[in-house]
Amino acid sequence: PRIMYGLSFDNAELSDHTLCLTHEGQAHHRIHVSKAILSCHSEYFLKLFTTPMTMNKTKKKDGQRKEIDIDITPEEAPYFRVLVQYLYVGTFSELPPSLLSSSSSSSPSSYSLCPDNIPSKGKKRAAPDEGKVNNNSKDDDVASATMDPILEGWFVVLSLADKFLLANKIPDILIMIKQLPLSISAVCRQLDVLGDDTFIHVREVQAHINELESYVRAQFPRLSPHLVSNSPLLHLNARAFQCVLQCNDLAVTDEESVLIALMMWYGVNPATRSRSSL
Repeated sequence: PRIMYGLSFDNAELSDHTLCLTHEGQAHHRIHVSKAILSCHSEYFLKLFTTPMTMNKTKKKDGQRKEIDIDITPEEAPYFRVLVQYLYVGTFSELPPSLLSSSSSSSPSSYSLCPDNIPSKGKKRAAPDEGKVNNNSKDDDVASATMDPILEGWFVVLSLADKFLLANKIPDILIMIKQLPLSISAVCRQLDVLGDDTFIHVREVQAHINELESYVRAQFPRLSPHLVSNSPLLHLNARAFQCVLQCNDLAVTDEESVLIALMMWYGVNPATRSRSSL
């Protein structure tokens, strides 16, 4: 049945409403939808389609079909479409290649999408070796050294799921995220986003965070007493760095080494790291 529902997605003849995606008063995309399908998945859409005040503001289009404005930025629109289509078919597919193109104008800058290297499917990037750091990094943290556009795209979908009260769909989005290759930069980024109070309450998210922390600890099993400024450990973001220091199995020569590492980590970017809760 869900496959049949998919045939009606964004089909004007089989839909009773049109979502008019607008931003700052300007319409930029339209999606034809069934209010019954959206309402059974999301309390947001249920209230949207049943609140008299909302329905009184709808604009009638093409006879019986009605148009409702939804506040979505042009950059978010393609990802919102991915999310709505999922409500019809029950599964996510890979993000459309057009969203990941370096020349695509749909890359949401507010989510730091960058046209960096997209790893081949199923091929994992190696973690950086001790004493080496990505020379192409324009930031102090490994987390921002290589922004994976696929990962960033799923973060947009994740944020939209939260915005439209689809928390019960987060585990399915997480499945897509977990299929992506792991690297220190990707793990740092995931720890920052998924560790936020917005998502941490989801059981599957917490389990995934535990796996990410185990990955980080495995990359840094010991704390060298002779750290240098380009050591990857010093370029971890706050969450990952804290994860390493709190590991009970971390091999250290003495407590002074931990203090020195902490001071060196802070010294890499004092302006940013002074705001850290580490």
